[in-house]
Amino acid sequence: RVTNGPYAVSCAALVADSDDGIVQRRAVTDVNGDYVLSNVPSGNYSIAVFAPEHTQEMRSVTVTGGLDATEDFALLRRPLTGGVTGQV
Repeated sequence: RVTNGPYAVSCAALVADSDDGIVQRRAVTDVNGDYVLSNVPSGNYSIAVFAPEHTQEMRSVTVTGGLDATEDFALLRRPLTGGVTGQV
């Protein structure tokens, strides 16, 4: 699950890359912040999570044959920056 404090982060993109660079899986969180990376072979992976207006997080995860791995991510909201210009 991907969250920001008590809130789910929907539409966050997750990318899992195997340490050997052969396997890559992608997923997007649903409205509850839940995701599933399917058909992931055993091995060590780096999982990166990206969401608009949030910090990025990366973590190492080991998947063991025949078992599901659960990994939750807590992202922080980035302050919006920008400016306004115009004439009155």
